[in-house]
Amino acid sequence: MPLVSIIIPLHNKGPFIAETLASVRAQTVAEWEAIVVENGSRDEGPGVVRTIASEEHRIRMIEAPASSTGPGSARNLGLREARGTWILFLDADDLIAPDYLHGRLSNAALDHPPDLIVGPWREFHTADQQSSTIRYPAGWQDKVPPVTTSFCYAPWALHAALIRRDQLARTNPWNEELDQFPSEDCSFWFRQIFSSTISWSDNPGALYRVETPGSRDRKVNDPRIAFEACRRNIWSNAEFLMRQDLRPSAAQAALAVRVLRRRLQQARSDPALKKQIKEEISHWLTLTSWTDFRMLAWRLAFFHACRAREGHSQSAVSPPDQELATRANQDDAP
Repeated sequence: MPLVSIIIPLHNKGPFIAETLASVRAQTVAEWEAIVVENGSRDEGPGVVRTIASEEHRIRMIEAPASSTGPGSARNLGLREARGTWILFLDADDLIAPDYLHGRLSNAALDHPPDLIVGPWREFHTADQQSSTIRYPAGWQDKVPPVTTSFCYAPWALHAALIRRDQLARTNPWNEELDQFPSEDCSFWFRQIFSSTISWSDNPGALYRVETPGSRDRKVNDPRIAFEACRRNIWSNAEFLMRQDLRPSAAQAALAVRVLRRRLQQARSDPALKKQIKEEISHWLTLTSWTDFRMLAWRLAFFHACRAREGHSQSAVSPPDQELATRANQDDAP
């Protein structure tokens, strides 16, 4: 029985998957399995994996059905095949240092084993792998509660955390409705953080490749896609809280306002989009604290809209625009 199951969705990452799997095979901890979920690739990636898997019994590839909606769907499929005590979600163009699993798993030996083991990661460019920048998780060492910081964006790189398999929901912990937009891991991590104990590791062995050609993250350069991805993730997390008979906190609402303000700046040349974003901001402002002076200034700026919003206890979540979803899926979704 493997100690760690590493789940790797594969979609048009042929130039990178061999290096990713090489970093897995180089681990100083040997008790792992790697499940590559082929997800509609149109390049050489699947063939590369088959060749490597023929040499390495701990690597196997499964194929997602044609109905797979994207990376979350592929991860759910891989999770159903996983046998390890711990789960690592790894993208097909990212890497892990040889001591990564050893460094993270040292925290699993604590007197009170955690549900999540999280640590820093290093960002690097393909053209210059020797130079990297260390990034730290939101909420690092409990300076800010992760359940607050993860409300609007993913608190760490996907593979910066190990999570116990028995901590995950028994069916589909990844929200597949968010597969059509980037940043789909925001909703996933928020749910896990909500009910998990976290242990911090100092090991920065997760290596995150930035500016990859064809990356989903590049889609946030489109203001409309960026806003809809942001809005969908925030409302997904708000609805999750509502199902727990809770409501977003004033701190979470303030974070939503700050994140949406950045989207508003990005939409300067699109009046219709600016109107949509302002309506969203006005809602979250009604949930912020009157003692938060930064939010108070924005409440005054949005006075009439906020007054209208305060007359409603909840707001509906509208379905995504079909044209926008199509643009978000171009070149990346199977």
